[in-house]
Formats: sequence, C-alpha cells, structure tokens
Amino acid sequence: MFDKLLEEDERVIALMAEREERGRIKGEVRGKAELLTTIIEIRFPTLAEKAHSKLQHVKRLREFDQLARLVVTAPDENALRWVLDIW
Repeated sequence: MFDKLLEEDERVIALMAEREERGRIKGEVRGKAELLTTIIEIRFPTLAEKAHSKLQHVKRLREFDQLARLVVTAPDENALRWVLDIW
C-alpha cells in the first residue's frame, strides 16, 4: 500500500533523487580527498598530515580539482606548503 504511494508521489520521488545525488557527491568528495592525500603522501610526505587536515574542510568537487592541479604541478615542498597555507 505505502510502497505504491511512495513510488508515485512526485514529491517523494524528487526528495529521494535529491538525497541520492547528495550521497553520490559525498562519495566523490571522499574519494577525491583520499586520492589527493595519497598523492601528497607520496610526493611530499612531510606535508601529509597538514594536507589531510586541510582536505577535511573541502566540500566542493571543483575545489578538489583545482587543488589537484596545484598539487601535481607543485615544483617543491615549499610551493605546496604555501598552497596549503592559503587554501
């Protein structure tokens, strides 16, 4: 009885789709944070803890993409430290 109602109610369908999308984005954010942390651990091990701390506060996918570009192009540890300080 309720299943049919839930499947047909437009508001419920929209709400479920919105929650599903939010969950997908959270998963992507978590995955990008883990990947960037790993890259930083490999390239600049002394900055791994600082980077991990900073990445916990990033919530938008676009920010991860921008930060990833800066991480992979950082010429040295000091350059990445500067990026993390101003981020």
